[in-house]
Amino acid sequence: MKDFSLTNLNQVDVSSLAGSGVCGEVMVHNKFGLHARPAAQLVKLAQQYTSKISLKTANGEADAKSILDILSLAAGPGVNIQVQVSGPDERQALEAVIGFFEQ
Repeated sequence: MKDFSLTNLNQVDVSSLAGSGVCGEVMVHNKFGLHARPAAQLVKLAQQYTSKISLKTANGEADAKSILDILSLAAGPGVNIQVQVSGPDERQALEAVIGFFEQ
């Protein structure tokens, strides 16, 4: 989706989470926020991985494999989203989710 991009690609924090998992941060730039269509596309992408993928904002935490969870974040324009991934394919999943927001 071209409506989203990373906060700053060169400064994305891709780090370990207390010994298990990886995380990164993205920002929503779409003037409509993370609405139904991109949320559905994100769910479809997340479901390709076995790792647990969580999205965190100031409004709460969402399972990236649940469209209702994602929509409940009410992630509007300018909202920072922390992406946390843990599991056997965590690096690939994190790269895919960050790539989704970069497009």
